[in-house]
Amino acid sequence: MGRYALRIFREDLASWVPIVLVIAATSALVGVCANQFAWTSSKAFGAAAGAAGLSAFEFQAVSVTVYAEVALLALFSLSAVGAATVERCRPTFALWRLMGATPGQAGRAALLLVGIASAVGSLAGSLASVPLSALLVPAFDGMAAESFSGGLGSFTPPPFSASPAAWALSFALSVATCMLGSVAAAVRAARVRPVDSLRGGRAGRRGRGGHPILGWALVACALATPLAGLPAAESAGGQLSQAMANLVALAGLLSLLAMVAFGARGVRAALRVAGVLPAAVRSPVGRLAARAATELASRNASAMVPLAAAVGGAGGILLTTARTLEAVMRRLGFSGSFDMTDTYALIGLAAGFALATAVAVLALSARDEGRHQALLRTLGLTPRGVAAAVAWQSALVALGAVLLSLVPIACSSFAAFALTWMFWGAPAAYAPLPEALAAGAVVWAVLLAARWAQVRGAVRSSPAAGLCS
Repeated sequence: MGRYALRIFREDLASWVPIVLVIAATSALVGVCANQFAWTSSKAFGAAAGAAGLSAFEFQAVSVTVYAEVALLALFSLSAVGAATVERCRPTFALWRLMGATPGQAGRAALLLVGIASAVGSLAGSLASVPLSALLVPAFDGMAAESFSGGLGSFTPPPFSASPAAWALSFALSVATCMLGSVAAAVRAARVRPVDSLRGGRAGRRGRGGHPILGWALVACALATPLAGLPAAESAGGQLSQAMANLVALAGLLSLLAMVAFGARGVRAALRVAGVLPAAVRSPVGRLAARAATELASRNASAMVPLAAAVGGAGGILLTTARTLEAVMRRLGFSGSFDMTDTYALIGLAAGFALATAVAVLALSARDEGRHQALLRTLGLTPRGVAAAVAWQSALVALGAVLLSLVPIACSSFAAFALTWMFWGAPAAYAPLPEALAAGAVVWAVLLAARWAQVRGAVRSSPAAGLCS
């Protein structure tokens, strides 16, 4: 099976390049964080920090938020990439089953394919993390030293040296996360029926995956967080604002995990709700695009879940937590200004990775999309109609991602509302709905450009040429 998986990867290499680049970028980011932790844990760095009146622990503590952000980015991006890799080749596995391959052979081939893509990307990214760490880590720690209130103001870090353990860790974590994210998809690929190869590449993708019971349980835990954490917040004393912000963030994180647990079922529900829009404006092309997007819920989930995590998780939870912290400190008498630069930087980082992941997932289906649009033209749809279908499908995926992001936004905002109401009787909550809608518009524009690049050749050529490609 190994040589067949390698042949699949090699023969359509252009479609795999975006996936490999996303894996490489994620692995490089993990490597930079690992090098930063290894460097600040070294004896030489501890001695330099002590000479400046600082503690090496301060440099590690200030990076905890960055570590958590990178861990979530790696989890969502790499697991989505692993699942999308298997979904891309589901028709091939169905054809193998028709020709006599066993379910075990199809499943092993799927995992081998993910292993090849993840190993190539992780190796490139982990190697790139070495020069990136030498460039970024000393600069970051230098800025962190200037922001600490204590110290003698004369921090001189030791010469930076990359850690071999950090390189190995970034490589191993990236490969392992991709493989773990692809396990469920590989099991579905092993169970694909041979008859699906005769029904076309869209058979068997109706999006029945997900764990709704676990998802609703996590939502219930998120909604109960303010009440459960109230005693801890009351005993926080001078750290009340930080305790309340932590509870808001915890509620948002639990609801974010719930959104992931809903899986393709949640994506399918969001796309059905989004499909009301083309029906309301009576657009036949829009209704056709809505039906196609809903039937491809499993594949769209690989793009929509990272996007929803970026909009609702990084954007919604971070903004709600920061605004709640600001509101609580204002009530406690703080009148200074708040610097949101680091918050916006983390949001931008998450948004960039989510968009890159979505575009990479779409790139895997470039050939299928071209054939699909050629088939629509054969059935009488004009090139302008094809462009409208692409615009509608991109809009529905973007709107579905925004609808999914409302889960963590609503839960974190409810936590802020409940906590401030229980403490002061006057609730102060912030729901970043305008920011979510603006993010949805940006997602739509990016997805539209990516999808149009996929089908542009099929629209300009004859339908027969598109069907034969």
